[in-house]
Amino acid sequence: MNNHPLISLKHVTQLLCAVNHEEILNRETETLLKMGITDTSTSPYSAPAVLVKQKETTGKKRLCVDYRKLNAITVKDTYPMPNKENIIPKLRGAKYFTTLDLARGYWQIPLEEDAKPLTAFTTPFGCYQWNYMSFGLTNAPVTFNRMMAKLLGKRPDVIFYLDDICVFHNTLEEQVAPQQSSQGREKFRIKIS
Repeated sequence: MNNHPLISLKHVTQLLCAVNHEEILNRETETLLKMGITDTSTSPYSAPAVLVKQKETTGKKRLCVDYRKLNAITVKDTYPMPNKENIIPKLRGAKYFTTLDLARGYWQIPLEEDAKPLTAFTTPFGCYQWNYMSFGLTNAPVTFNRMMAKLLGKRPDVIFYLDDICVFHNTLEEQVAPQQSSQGREKFRIKIS
């Protein structure tokens, strides 16, 4: 057991943060707890929580976890990710497009029980762990892509990249026809924002 990769994982104390950042971290962790996305944790492992500015121009910050140490020892999943060289040619000739963004996409994938303690993170207010897949985990994108492939199958009128889905057709009639993906959405209980 002394050679097990988890031996290199240790509890990492929370990084210093400004008082206004503490307020945001507290609010974010409380929201995640209420939603059931996270739980309190007694894991011997943990990574520090950090605040990252969101892409939007709102200036809002969101909670992220620095999983560099966990990611360094994680066996990488080799499931293929789509690339633009394969995606763009599929769109040629299409005139109608519908784009869908999955609401908090990663949080729709439950973690296995034995994986939860490995996702533990610290804030100034305690230690928590994820019940659902977290951003920042090295295999999160490919795990999500695998779920999307299972959900949407090999449909020629749909492309997806992470939590973004594009449905495309040559005619409006085809575009507005009931989509098979809605059946999958109900089966897998995914939420679209």
